[in-house]
Amino acid sequence: MPEFAHSLVGGIDLPGEGNFPGNTNPGFVSPALASLAPTKDGDYHLLTTSPLLNAGTPDIEGLGLTELDLAGNARLLDGRIDLGPHEGGVRPVEPIYEIRYVMQTARGAGDGSSWENASDDIQGMIEKQYVKQVWVAEGKYVPRRRADDVSTVSVGDRNNAFLMKIDVKIYGGFKGTETSLSERDLQSARRSILSGDLDNNDITVDGLSTSNRGNNAYHVVVCIGNAGEAALDGFTITGGTAYNDLTTQINGYDARRDEGGGIYVANSSPKINNVFIAGNAARSGGGVYLIWSKATISNFVLQKNTASSSGGGISVDFGYPTLINGRITGNRNRLCWRWVLQLWPRRECSQLGDQRKQRYNTQGGSTLFSHCLVEGVEANAGTGNLTPTPIRSLNLHCHGPGRLLRVGITVFQDARR
Repeated sequence: MPEFAHSLVGGIDLPGEGNFPGNTNPGFVSPALASLAPTKDGDYHLLTTSPLLNAGTPDIEGLGLTELDLAGNARLLDGRIDLGPHEGGVRPVEPIYEIRYVMQTARGAGDGSSWENASDDIQGMIEKQYVKQVWVAEGKYVPRRRADDVSTVSVGDRNNAFLMKIDVKIYGGFKGTETSLSERDLQSARRSILSGDLDNNDITVDGLSTSNRGNNAYHVVVCIGNAGEAALDGFTITGGTAYNDLTTQINGYDARRDEGGGIYVANSSPKINNVFIAGNAARSGGGVYLIWSKATISNFVLQKNTASSSGGGISVDFGYPTLINGRITGNRNRLCWRWVLQLWPRRECSQLGDQRKQRYNTQGGSTLFSHCLVEGVEANAGTGNLTPTPIRSLNLHCHGPGRLLRVGITVFQDARR
């Protein structure tokens, strides 16, 4: 048997200095199948992850090395040659996975390429190259990355949020075995919960944050800038607590930390569907805050959110959103407000009883509701409306130039108050 040194032969454990076990993966870029031999196909450059890099003999005297390798690159890099005729590594190309999968506990390779290899990092999957959809199984998830720096994991940082990305659709409500969206059963008890409870100490009722939220994330979900076809679908959103009067620059926009505890949308128009938004708090827009937005929110519940100023459920500034098939009830403000609906220029709408319970505040734009239920605000336009007695309304707040359109509003008194 010939003598080998600093070599690798597949399937054979060679004796001698610097040899690799026969089961070592050489880390070729794209080797041809053995069954195709003899062949000239395949790319036998080494990947940057290859163990054969800088593993050649340290003594190159007498080897007759040329200045260039087989591909015309410098033969000696980093002071030591690589095994084989090529020098230097090739960065591996990330596989094209248009769907990434997330579970509470990572599985397998944890790269999100399948349910069997699910990641536990929602934002990490959103940021993956080529991704178009992120599927999230049932369970509770807290944001691990700052909304202004999603490339870095920063566990426990109150600036953490789930940041939506242009054209990426995020779906929740999966069991973790589905192969198509149609297999989701959103009527089941399975819930994918996006929570601002960073230190896992909130007092909760049925999974919804109710108190002890002092160290929670300022926002749970953030969408700023061009959203394209971005969507959020099938989630419970809870525990966001936005009472800091400073700003954070996200995608070039100064986002306020005292608005939109549950969802904060600015200069953006995502599609938000099949969501339950409850147990969030902020100065304005406890559940949802929209500014300069044409977002569509459909099949939703906004319930038991709180604002210290305006819009316990939702606050809209200078926006043109559309809300379809939703219920907005049981949200609260802490301050008294004269206007149930505040427009610019100001126009007095019905003053409905105890304004400390206002949950709706709108300042401008054109907010379109269809087949919705807003406690304490009587529907006056559109189809599918009910007209129960308006009692109290602190659910919504809208601001700015324009008009308010309410289509399909269903209004009722919350008997629990």
